Formats: sequence, C-alpha cells, structure tokens
Amino acid sequence: MSPVIQLRGKLTDEEMELVGRALRSRWYWPKFLLRNAYGVLLIAMLVAGTIVKVISRQTSGWGGLAAVWLVLGGILWWVVVRSRKQVAAAREQWRRGSSDIVLLDEDGVRTQSADGTQSVRPWGALAGWTDLGRVALIRIAGGDQLIALPVGELDPAQRAGATTLLRAHLGEPSARGSDPAKDSRA
Repeated sequence: MSPVIQLRGKLTDEEMELVGRALRSRWYWPKFLLRNAYGVLLIAMLVAGTIVKVISRQTSGWGGLAAVWLVLGGILWWVVVRSRKQVAAAREQWRRGSSDIVLLDEDGVRTQSADGTQSVRPWGALAGWTDLGRVALIRIAGGDQLIALPVGELDPAQRAGATTLLRAHLGEPSARGSDPAKDSRA
C-alpha cells in the first residue's frame, strides 16, 4: 500500500499564473487580433499617420492627433485595469471554491474544505494528468474540469510518490503544449 500524500488545495498566484499559461491556447493572440481586426487596423492607421506627419515635418494638426492618442491611451488603460480586476476576481472565486487540503492515495483524490466537507474522486472518474513542473493538473472525466495539485511544495520523496500514484492510475502525463482540459486518456 502506498502512502497518503497530502497537499494544500489553494494555489499561490504564481502557480495560478502557470496554470493559466498552460490552459491558454497557442492561438489565443492570433484569434484575439483577428476578432479585433477593426481596432488593430485603426491603431495601425493612427501609427502610420503619426509616422508620416513626423517624416514630412508637418507643423499643423498636432493637437487633433494628440487628442486621438490621448483617447486611445485612456481606452487602453481602462481595458487593462478592467481586465486585471476581472482576473483577480476570477482567481479569488477559484480560491474560494477550491479545497484546503488534497490527499492522494490508492482510492483516488480526496479533498477537504476548511468546514470539514470532504469529497472523493476515484481514479476511474479521472481522465489523465499534465505535469507543469510546480503544478500537476488532473482532468476529471466527462467534462473540462481540472484538479490542480501544487506538487512543487513537496519534498523529493513525496513528489516521487505522487508522480508514481498518478502514473499508476492515470498513465503518463500529457504533453505540456497540449490543452490539459481537452486531452483524452491515452
């Protein structure tokens, strides 16, 4: 019988950032730019107009161009601040919903909240896993839900035990570049 491996359930900001990068599609930015092609085109025209104005050394009309740049800068600032607030709120919601303690054993993955609520996910209800270095992501079968395990905090012996359990019950980890939420069990 293998030992029970206990991990904290809450991820740090750095670990959450790592998970976010792993879950983000490699096509995220190209799709983002294509979906916002009109705005990208307007910014490109504004940059081109500014460059032409500088190269031709025009002395009139700078006030209007400066106003457009100020409006654009204000919009971009607002978008960045708003998206950071949304990301922070999503992280906090994920933290509130995640368990305080995660246990790995021969029966599966057990979670326990601060109020004592426990749940068990047997190995058969899990579809595979991905090793991100400091975090291991376990896919729940039949959906796109994940269990994130902060394995970077474990000492080498415990980490080896956790990896052995995951490999024994879920197989080899999927590739880092693949989407952990969509990969199926090999």
